[in-house]
Amino acid sequence: GETRSTDFPIKKHFQERNAGGFDVFVTKIKGSGNILSYSSYLGGNSTDYGRGISVDDSGNVYVTGWTESSDFPTKKSFQESKSKKEPILYFKRTDSYCSFFHFAPYYSLL
Repeated sequence: GETRSTDFPIKKHFQERNAGGFDVFVTKIKGSGNILSYSSYLGGNSTDYGRGISVDDSGNVYVTGWTESSDFPTKKSFQESKSKKEPILYFKRTDSYCSFFHFAPYYSLL
């Protein structure tokens, strides 16, 4: 999902603060429903949208969506800069925290 909140509940985060406009959030809630395992913002200086989330058998989390931010955080990216207004973004969490940002490539929309 995404949020404009500046006080969204954060725990074991990759990104501690909203970077501007709407930011994607990635949150895992424990089975009891009232305890956060981790929760983080993910975004840049403009609007970022989270549209899909999936967890594989190893517990890795994948988030898809798009961004209008010129400074969306990238790592091991296919393309380091945007070529259109709303490229697709990807995020992978591979540890028990939401602090290991594995990759976020830009891919232009057709």
